[in-house]
Amino acid sequence: MTKRLKKVFTNKDQVLHLWANQSQEDARCPNVFFNGESCYSYGRHYELGRLVEFNGQTVALINSYRYSHTTAKHINSAWVACSHLIRVESDDFSDIRGSFVQWQDRLLDNIFDYFKSRSKTWYDSFDDQLCFIRDLNEFNQSCELLGFKDLKLEPDAEFKALWLEHKTFIQARLDFLNTPEQLLIKQAQREKRLAKKREKYQQEIDLWLTNEKSSLTYDARKVLSTHLIRVKDNEVQTSGGASVPLDHALRLLNLVEKGSIKSGERVGHFSVNKLDGIGNIIIGCHTINIEHAKTVLLAYKKPQLSIVS
Repeated sequence: MTKRLKKVFTNKDQVLHLWANQSQEDARCPNVFFNGESCYSYGRHYELGRLVEFNGQTVALINSYRYSHTTAKHINSAWVACSHLIRVESDDFSDIRGSFVQWQDRLLDNIFDYFKSRSKTWYDSFDDQLCFIRDLNEFNQSCELLGFKDLKLEPDAEFKALWLEHKTFIQARLDFLNTPEQLLIKQAQREKRLAKKREKYQQEIDLWLTNEKSSLTYDARKVLSTHLIRVKDNEVQTSGGASVPLDHALRLLNLVEKGSIKSGERVGHFSVNKLDGIGNIIIGCHTINIEHAKTVLLAYKKPQLSIVS
């Protein structure tokens, strides 16, 4: 008896590899399927990719239109599955040469974007220190195989010299920006911007501290250098949205004041990481200023009993 061919899978990558290798006529998973040379994302309204024969070569045309986050993941998976083929992003599967012209445009755009750049990028890891060398080689080899020799891009010595001159300029600029003097200027500018933002959101922060506002907006949280706390309904609440029982917080503060706090000390559902040495205590992802905590919790601390002889 002939073994029945499996056609239903749970893994989209498996389906796309079967399509790219044309191992069988069709297969599917919950959100990707293929039939023959065409594969689809969710439905036939979106053709994810198509395999075509051109000039004796199999070309994988991958849809360049990313209309959702999930579809973008499908495109990336299809691209990887076709790594053994000539592959090109395309918005028109009927025009292979047009797709290569678009590819050429993207490569040229990368070149001009680099020359507009004033900071180092991931481009520096490529061979010969040319940002597009890997993609350029793939493009030229594909053009050669498909008979599009007129589209090939061949950088000459003058271009390479300009490229390396620009890299030298970028490195010199970065070295200048990282001098102690420039770093101090940047720090002062950063603090000035932060103070301006803090002023903008101070009213919201004050309302939260006095329990007149239930939570802080994301922008208001960003201006805080450390997390703030308040007491409400017998709980200590943080500006980051966490809360612990008031008695736990008071016990922890008592340990801090005695100097007997230890890493791993429990407070509510959280554990103390450490004291940072500049007046803050780090609990989970929260950094809380100890003096601020003392001010907020002062009214709730039980008075220490003194022994009178």
